[in-house]
Amino acid sequence: MRIKSTILNIISPKLSRWILILCLLLSINNLFSQPISAPNNIFVRPFKKNAIFYSKSSVGFLLKLTSNSSERQRGTIAIEIKNAVNGVVFHDNISIYINSKSSYRKDLNYGKLGLLSGIYTMYVNVTTNAGTSVNHFSFIVDPDNAAIKSFRPADFGTFWEETKKELSAINPNFQLKKRSDLSTSHADVYTLEFQSLDNITVRGYLTTPNKKGLFPVLCMFPDYVTEMKPEFISNTAVLTLNIRGIGNSRDKIKPDFTQYMNVDASNKKKFIYRGVYMDCYRSIDFLFKNGNGLGIDTSKILLKGVGQGAGLCAVTVVLYPKIKGIIMERPLFLDIRNMMANAELNKPANWPASNMLDYCNGKISAITKDNFLKTWDYFDPVNFAPYIGCPILYGFAYRSTMTPSIGHLSFLGQTRVDSKDIIMCTECENEMDNKFYGFQGTWINEVLNIP
Repeated sequence: MRIKSTILNIISPKLSRWILILCLLLSINNLFSQPISAPNNIFVRPFKKNAIFYSKSSVGFLLKLTSNSSERQRGTIAIEIKNAVNGVVFHDNISIYINSKSSYRKDLNYGKLGLLSGIYTMYVNVTTNAGTSVNHFSFIVDPDNAAIKSFRPADFGTFWEETKKELSAINPNFQLKKRSDLSTSHADVYTLEFQSLDNITVRGYLTTPNKKGLFPVLCMFPDYVTEMKPEFISNTAVLTLNIRGIGNSRDKIKPDFTQYMNVDASNKKKFIYRGVYMDCYRSIDFLFKNGNGLGIDTSKILLKGVGQGAGLCAVTVVLYPKIKGIIMERPLFLDIRNMMANAELNKPANWPASNMLDYCNGKISAITKDNFLKTWDYFDPVNFAPYIGCPILYGFAYRSTMTPSIGHLSFLGQTRVDSKDIIMCTECENEMDNKFYGFQGTWINEVLNIP
């Protein structure tokens, strides 16, 4: 098993949950700290290594505050422990006194607490006469007994087989047009156009090296309502796809940023992502059927997506399993049920859960949350996870306000492939750091067997 910093290669199903937990939780040498502008830096260290507790052991932490203020501080530390299932499970208030530029230490020994198996977050709010400092720290209880609930519909497989069959009845009418205005001396750029589900016209760009030979191809899917442009990578062909309603694929479907994720969510057969997934599927079908004539090695096709695009990769590789590997960067719209449950417990809710809750509450349209979730059960990438059969490079931001860590646990905990490389950025919110991008090149070369 290879472990490099926060890069983890899971090679055994027996070890996968343990390694995933280590990845999801902060390393004890890399705990949260506050920006210097806060009155106090908040440092938390769990009593148990790697913040893993068991029902027979006590839950406890070392809390340390370091004052950044020249004032003597009096105030209160408010501590809450929550999880997405049960809400607030513990609350405590501690009175404190801190001299200027000094520190405060206290052992927080909470005994057994009776916590059920799962992921928990401890929120620390320090309020003094100098101001407020806040931080949070996650830990897990009884990882071996953590039950990952599945809401995959009974007709899940049938639904997608029928969808692909419906797509196959539509002539793709693939068209590839050379774009001299976008091409360079090293690469040719083409506009790709085809007909997808519901006879919607979908477009993208194909960039190929301007020299002889067969080259691997990286197919890139878009983030949420983000237009894709041609991409140039040395000795690699790149297909960038604008799914329906995005970029140069906004002919008939033109939802705005707020509307897009909820278009026809009341009907699983009309929901916008049914067509979106088929747009992605058909773009890969184009590569396999036409790639060799374009200098593309169809045995070396990788998918990459950021945000929404990461989920599109997970879905597409299940629907079209000939793909060599997928790169999932900061997945969005992942484990929708837990995402919305987390948002309801931690108000104000963050986007995109806030948008979905508004939709269910009738601020955008009228649909019950239960029916909304039942639709998403057919489209949530977490329900495709057990069927992924290729290597995965998975990068996520621990502090993300958009995808809670429990979503990553649910997805990765259900994947069954031996090769999962997971990179966590402990200090990132909604982006990745250079560790991810540096490792990405090495990972691509290894998966595609490029010297």
